[in-house]
Amino acid sequence: MQANILTELWVGWEPLAYTGSRAWSPEAMASATSALELRGLVRDDELTEAGRALREGVEEATDRLVAPAVDALGSRLDDVVARLEGWAEQVVASGWFPPDPYKRAAG
Repeated sequence: MQANILTELWVGWEPLAYTGSRAWSPEAMASATSALELRGLVRDDELTEAGRALREGVEEATDRLVAPAVDALGSRLDDVVARLEGWAEQVVASGWFPPDPYKRAAG
């Protein structure tokens, strides 16, 4: 849940807008926010410099770790993305995830 909170603040959403869509209780979200504040990562519903650096580091690590898979797909990447997008649209149409692409299963 702390990762969700860091991500929503990094993207620029209202605090707990994304995290709340994941059915966390208000108490659990408050506890996670407090933990992030105690760690110096969040202050006044915004990322601190340390929080932004941590979240950007997660993004950089993710990019680095998925690079071999992206490279292996090569010119087929666009086809794979198109197929996955089609599946995602079906999942959203079924009501299993919200239409906002940042809030889909992979988000």
